Amino acid sequence: MSDWTEGYFTDVGYTFGYYRELNPLHAKIALQDYNVACPEVRSACELGFGQGLSVNIHAAASTVQWYGTDFMPEQTAFAQKMAAASGVHVQLCNDSFESFAKRKDLPDFDFIGLHGIWSWISNNNRRVIVDFLKKKLKPGGVLYISYNTLPGWADFLSLRHLMTQYMVSTADPRQHRLEQVRECIAFLDRFLATNPGFALVNPNIRNRLKSMHKKDAHYLAHEYFNRDWYPMHFTDIVQWFQSTQLEYICSARYLYHINGFNISSEQEAFLQSITDPVFRESVNDFMINRQFRWDYWVKEPREMNKKERESILQNQQYILTMPVSEVSLQVTEALGKVDLEPEIYKPILELMSDYQPRTLRQIEEELQGKTLKFKQLYQGIVVLLGKGCMEPVQAEESMHQTKAQTEGLNAFLCNQSKASNDIAFLSSPLTGGGIAVSRVEQLFLQNFRQGQRETQQWVEYAWQQLSAGGSKVVKEGHILNSPEENLAELHSLAARFAKERLPMLRVLGIV
Repeated sequence: MSDWTEGYFTDVGYTFGYYRELNPLHAKIALQDYNVACPEVRSACELGFGQGLSVNIHAAASTVQWYGTDFMPEQTAFAQKMAAASGVHVQLCNDSFESFAKRKDLPDFDFIGLHGIWSWISNNNRRVIVDFLKKKLKPGGVLYISYNTLPGWADFLSLRHLMTQYMVSTADPRQHRLEQVRECIAFLDRFLATNPGFALVNPNIRNRLKSMHKKDAHYLAHEYFNRDWYPMHFTDIVQWFQSTQLEYICSARYLYHINGFNISSEQEAFLQSITDPVFRESVNDFMINRQFRWDYWVKEPREMNKKERESILQNQQYILTMPVSEVSLQVTEALGKVDLEPEIYKPILELMSDYQPRTLRQIEEELQGKTLKFKQLYQGIVVLLGKGCMEPVQAEESMHQTKAQTEGLNAFLCNQSKASNDIAFLSSPLTGGGIAVSRVEQLFLQNFRQGQRETQQWVEYAWQQLSAGGSKVVKEGHILNSPEENLAELHSLAARFAKERLPMLRVLGIV
């Protein structure tokens, strides 16, 4: 491991996740809830871009000029392959944060993203990032940062220490790192089976271990086994950023904007009695027992005037990105499962089920007679955005400029689906971001692009690709073993794809 990584895991690749919070358009919608202006984002940067899926999707699907760096050469190489496939001019490198910050060819940025990396790096690297934010984020610019937070991880801190000590004391250098991770998890199983006193006073530890069993070993390696792993209180982040002129604005998760899903009315009243906004946010974390934060900060934020905010609210377009049959009228957040009011959500979903983009004004006009108040309508849109079944739509001129780029990237990503199910998103020129498309659906799309229009042809092609690599279809969490079972499920998926998914993907510009 090279010294400049300062203890960061570089011998095992990270997972191929897509994070919509890194989409500047996503930030614009969140900030408008808090009456804060979002700049027109022309230049953006992601520090620690992982496999590079998010940065490439956003670069291909928008007119934003993206830059970024990542610690791992293999990940950077793959990210650069994606960029070459789309033809987009995105500058991705394998520099340390310190070297990247010293580059003379970087512009000042309107948007900077830090997904997860803050929790896994050294204090020296954090200082480099803080200095980078001071120098390179423009006034009015947006920072997205996600990180492990306290108090949610408090019960796990000691167990994580035990995990890393096990790794240090027993690791066989001849073993692959992922095997070492799996053996560590097996050790924890044996340890908890003895009913140690630590588990008795921290009963949630067993649930955490169950959750870890379901995670990819690559994820576990990066999440828990870096030398540095520091969940932080919100006030710790405030102190780190105190010299940057950044101000915390809101969560990047829309559902956190609505208190009824995460805190009770009694807790909300208690929070409103606290005048210090930083202390209030900290108390909120304790009420939720928050483990992760996904936040937008703005440097020298500007409050929008009434006319400006109304214009954005009324003219921003939205589109449904999930068949109505798949949309649950339920939200599961900190307070548990909360049922959504059908009289509010069903009219919106029925109207949007044709997958046509509409502004809030158009939705309001077309739902006249449904007795929906504007506040109910707007909150309904925010909730559907938060559930991931709706997305904001970018300007039409951006869609036309990016269509060829997204086609190139999507062709590359679908080709990857022949060999693995690592990547489950494609790039939409309509939303400027990623849309969930499963491996099987990507195989159907590939065959469709080859001119095949019959579902039988899609099924045969998908099964040929899956069986060639020894893969099988998974139904409701269970692997289907026989060819007959696999083909039957593929036929069912192909019929659904033709009826529900293909029309939607056409509107989204993916087909």
